[in-house]
Amino acid sequence: MTNNLNLLNTDEFFQSSDPTLNKDVVTLIDKFTQEIVNYIKTSTWIDGTPMDDSKTDQAIYRKKNSEYYAREVIYNEDIINVKWFGAKGNLDEGDAGGDDTASFINAIKAGAKLFPSRQDSNSKFGGFTLYIPNGKYKLTKTLELPHNTTLLGESKKGVILHQHANISENLLPRANVTNITGTSGNNVLMSESIVIRNITFSQGGIVLQGAYDSIIDDVTVTRLLGDATDAYDNKSSTGLSIKLAVNLKISNFKVFGSNGIGILYEDSAGSGPSTTVTFRNIWLSNCETGMLINGLLTDSHGIQTTWIQNSIFEYNKTGVEIKGITQNLSLRDIHFEQNKNYALLASESASFSLDNIWADGSLINNNKFLIKYTSNLTADNIVHLKNLFIKSDFLIEDQYKGQIYVDGLVNNLKYYDQNIRIYKTFDDIGNINKRPFSPIAGYHFYNTSNSKPEFFDGGSWRNADGMNADIKRSGTTAARPTGSLDPGFRYFDLDLGIPVYWKGTQWVKADGAPV
Repeated sequence: MTNNLNLLNTDEFFQSSDPTLNKDVVTLIDKFTQEIVNYIKTSTWIDGTPMDDSKTDQAIYRKKNSEYYAREVIYNEDIINVKWFGAKGNLDEGDAGGDDTASFINAIKAGAKLFPSRQDSNSKFGGFTLYIPNGKYKLTKTLELPHNTTLLGESKKGVILHQHANISENLLPRANVTNITGTSGNNVLMSESIVIRNITFSQGGIVLQGAYDSIIDDVTVTRLLGDATDAYDNKSSTGLSIKLAVNLKISNFKVFGSNGIGILYEDSAGSGPSTTVTFRNIWLSNCETGMLINGLLTDSHGIQTTWIQNSIFEYNKTGVEIKGITQNLSLRDIHFEQNKNYALLASESASFSLDNIWADGSLINNNKFLIKYTSNLTADNIVHLKNLFIKSDFLIEDQYKGQIYVDGLVNNLKYYDQNIRIYKTFDDIGNINKRPFSPIAGYHFYNTSNSKPEFFDGGSWRNADGMNADIKRSGTTAARPTGSLDPGFRYFDLDLGIPVYWKGTQWVKADGAPV
């Protein structure tokens, strides 16, 4: 087949036995992408070793008769187009179309072989980008990404990787992509520095274990309606499974529709802990649980220094669940809407902060916040609440042993066990009934019941002069306070019409004379 440029396509050239076509540089039309490409005659592979048939891949290095040719572009950049390997991306709205699994696997193998990841004293470098043009691609296996692989779609709305599941074909639901590449003895082989951008995943999510220094950006996962468990205990109904993460960055990430968990962030592999993970602009909707954060309950595990920012949790049964050991976990600028049971549910050894939170509530969708008491597990917990604009209840269960710090406006905070430690870390104003039960030492409160400023000294409320604010400061002679009074305590005796002062053993006048 020819075209208006009179160029052969790649198959026509490489399948031809005509020796007159064997030039040092040939310009062809790629059979699959229709792009104009140059192939250069070569006797060596990309690393300088002699060419042989084992180094051909039918897309980048090819053989014609006894001569070898290389696609010129690989000498200039480390980008591989999956369509070079025959991927069609032609699924229709009913998911009918060709299977592109082999093309993806062959492209990944070729990329890893041509641009291998190498290790220096500090980190891995090298790797390649697998470029995916717009299209809907059918997969029937989970793609395993080697170290330093970037999976780059042409556009998030235009690239869909659809994991085909069919029981009659013995194809159970599975993840679309993982960095787990196998096992060596008892060790799981995990790739680092994975980047996934501009892709929509259908009927299968992403599984990352380890995946240090990895990035996910502008990614959507949808239609997670099946549920199966893989060899590494990952559920196919999970949009994004993260285990044993360090320095992982997730942004502009959505999960729409799962009968399981939108994002599972769990420190359940290796020796832990998981740390320095950032979630920005995530949107989890219509899941059983939008996000489960589980630090487990063993000394070697835990989740530390994690930020969840500017995100939406809506129409889930539970928006966010936090359990296990968590420390320095921050949720800030979060929108909780119409979650059926809980906006947030925290239990076990969960320490975290909520800052600038909005939540609605209704009789149908409770969207409640609950901090649960768990026997012997909450004593060291620290929870910081700041600026919670919530219409639903925020309940702390009886017997909860952790410390709750409240800063700014917090609507509908409820607790019925007066032994629960609530510390207000901000100045406030109100009547005697609004005075915090047990704030931090140094907290200032303006008591409108007696129009006086007060402060908490760590054990009791004090007036500005340092005297106990809960003891009457005026009254009749008979009503003078008794018991443990601070020396110098001032009392205005209405019967005498003068102030009197407690000297430690007796009442005296201002000049020190006994009353």
